[in-house]
Amino acid sequence: MIFWRQKQPLRALLETQRYGEDHAEHADSDDMDQFIQNQILGARLAANIEAEHNDSYLGLASKLLEKARAFVPRKFEPNSKTAILLSTIDELLGFAYFELPGQEALSVRAFERIQEALAGVAVPPTIEWRRKLGLAKAQTRLARAERRRYSAETSRLYWLAAKNVLQDSARVVNEHFSLASDVELPFPARNFRFCLDTVIADQDLSEESFWQGQGDDSRNLADQGATISLRLQACLEPDAPLRGVLGKDLEEMRSQLRMCEAQHAFLEGRLLVRNEPTLTGAGLIETVRAKFDSARGLTGELDCRIDLSFGELLLHAAVAGKRDATVNYAEAIAALERANSRGVPSLRVETVRMLVDAQAMAPSIGRKSRRSG
Repeated sequence: MIFWRQKQPLRALLETQRYGEDHAEHADSDDMDQFIQNQILGARLAANIEAEHNDSYLGLASKLLEKARAFVPRKFEPNSKTAILLSTIDELLGFAYFELPGQEALSVRAFERIQEALAGVAVPPTIEWRRKLGLAKAQTRLARAERRRYSAETSRLYWLAAKNVLQDSARVVNEHFSLASDVELPFPARNFRFCLDTVIADQDLSEESFWQGQGDDSRNLADQGATISLRLQACLEPDAPLRGVLGKDLEEMRSQLRMCEAQHAFLEGRLLVRNEPTLTGAGLIETVRAKFDSARGLTGELDCRIDLSFGELLLHAAVAGKRDATVNYAEAIAALERANSRGVPSLRVETVRMLVDAQAMAPSIGRKSRRSG
């Protein structure tokens, strides 16, 4: 740990690998245990190396943990102590795989193994919820990946599993993660982080619920996350000691809360449209506009998604002859052009396609406008 304190994490990582598996194979139990702890420490160090190609170090972390996980059942007796050790390794594996692109299934499986290994074993609520959150976040991401691969049935299974974990999250954080100022520090800071992670997980799953066509679940999860978020904001500003303990992470956490609020507002606007597919609600377009506008200004990608959604809404209104079709159409084109001008790589194909399709509708919109006039 000397090298870590000297801010040389790579050198510290190399030191943990000086005592290799070949030595541990024939060592006594203490040395075997030290080998396992070295792999865990090495994985933690690799995961915390800040580099341009951080995925490579996360991949290394997962390899070290997989090596430790394969070693334990071969050399340790199958008892509760071994199960706890394996659950520690699997938790780290779950989080490492979650951060690696395309490894959602491995992340889900690692977290699932924890539940299987510790069935019937009492686990502190904080540790249990941290692992459940990790599982639900991985299941949500896997549901999204399977949906995009057009595996609707598989996607729904993972979405439902994540929902079963998170549907009662407000009660869990209220019972186990107090933010009261009279609770001894640093627990309020730790609890604040748990609550914020829960808000992010709720919001992420509410978004996936929307795409799964589950409007009620989407709204309930989003509202649940918003309730926890309001609680966080209410205790944060007047609590100077809490802000002090959060330290350099405070601004990042405020940004995350703001992003969750924006995503909630964006989702609310889309749910309003989905609930009024004929666009007959009085003032619907302006209400949605207000929701969307309140979500703007945080990231280019979110602003692009808002422009696409609002442009699509206005285009449908123009086709349906709501308000002045010409005005709706002009606003739709302007929104889609804004989305296109933002140059978001992940949305480039969708943006161009929607804009080209909308421009091709100009003659029919013009004819509709002339007939209505």
